[in-house]
Amino acid sequence: YLKDQSIWEALLQSGVLLCSEENIMDYFHYKGELDESLVDYINKTSKQLDFSEKNSGFSKEQREPLFNKMVKCNDLANAQYAQMVVTLGFHYGKFSIPGIQESKMIILIDNKIIKMNVETLGFVRDEYPKVLYHFIRKYLDEYIGMMTDDLFAQSELIEILEWDIPDSLKLSLL
Repeated sequence: YLKDQSIWEALLQSGVLLCSEENIMDYFHYKGELDESLVDYINKTSKQLDFSEKNSGFSKEQREPLFNKMVKCNDLANAQYAQMVVTLGFHYGKFSIPGIQESKMIILIDNKIIKMNVETLGFVRDEYPKVLYHFIRKYLDEYIGMMTDDLFAQSELIEILEWDIPDSLKLSLL
């Protein structure tokens, strides 16, 4: 832990400071944001980052602000982004954050950080049409289970009917 926190940025930029979960968390809590210095520091590491409470020793309350800022950070490299969102250990029951890059949305979907529900499906339809079918495919059973006449979208049905999935799933949508 640094006693003189005014030298944080210089240390991060110098490349002499070992990349660790503790250094990332300490700097983040000092600054309150993922600034360019911290993002560059994280992007330069080849170290596997593990922010799980068990590994890092940081509580949910300490990790959650980092997670909430990080999810929106398009400047993080995808590999580091994926490691961090997964090991921070949070997910969104209802998701409504605009402006996230497509590649990062796929990471969030693939790791089930974004859950399927009526509200999130509507948001993804409106804000992230390029990842919509990826989202539906990842949560196909949930999608089918919540489908109603009001929620139904013919274009989605046509797409899903072309997928290589069991006929029983296709029939349940008709």
